Amino acid sequence: EEVTRSCKDSSGRWTNPWTTWRFPSPAMQARFLLWDKDNSNVPTSKERASPVQSVGPKRYRGPPCTVEQLPRIDAVVISHSHYDHLDANTVKDLNARYGAELHWFVPLGLSDWLLRSGCESVRELDWWEETRVPGHEDVTLVCTPAQHWSKRTPLDENKALWGSWSVIGPHHRFFFAGDTGYCPAFAQIGRRYGPFDLAAIPIGAYLPRDVMLGQHVDPEQAVEIHVDVRAKHSLAVHWGTFALAYEPYLEPPARLREALEQKGLEAGCFFTLRHGESRDLP
Repeated sequence: EEVTRSCKDSSGRWTNPWTTWRFPSPAMQARFLLWDKDNSNVPTSKERASPVQSVGPKRYRGPPCTVEQLPRIDAVVISHSHYDHLDANTVKDLNARYGAELHWFVPLGLSDWLLRSGCESVRELDWWEETRVPGHEDVTLVCTPAQHWSKRTPLDENKALWGSWSVIGPHHRFFFAGDTGYCPAFAQIGRRYGPFDLAAIPIGAYLPRDVMLGQHVDPEQAVEIHVDVRAKHSLAVHWGTFALAYEPYLEPPARLREALEQKGLEAGCFFTLRHGESRDLP
């Protein structure tokens, strides 16, 4: 099957190859940032997804555990370079605990940042590129497409690729959508690597729609991804932690339930968890 490949624009920066992609205009971005600065509904927590703690999205909820409380971790996959998905202090804490035994897998262009942050085992992958986890040769990681963008500084916009991840084990399959707008790639992923036993699919940070449409799915589109990748169960992520967008932070789960009902799907096939909650799957 012919699949969508990663591509760069004339300036050598990564770009999205689908007609569904539209980057917000500078006017839209300015309006959104001004709203974020003046928003009086965000909590008073000092933890932010930002290079500095005086500005940037605040947390609604703290982390459910510390790095010291985590069990053994063999591998970490990174979807893209935005601060709410790649936190320098967390990377340093993970390195301090696990060192060279921890293997990092990232889209093209991100390895230099991780190596500078002290990571010792880093592997870059292009879309549709596969690799094995050292010490777990029966587990295959695939960097699969997503519709998004990357940036950590004013000078590095889209110099690193972004993506989703497919994890193929001997008995189970897992899909992580990363940050993404809706695009045709998910049906391709489902045909090539599905069905998945579990998928982690974002449902939040979708308003205002004219700003977020190309880069963040809404709950209705999240259900479409669930169907496209042929997930048996999906976990809703990317909601209720950071103040990232206009919608009330409890709206995404409610809209997800409505979207599942409209699609004729059981509510339990695509579920949310409270912070720190766990669930056993069949």
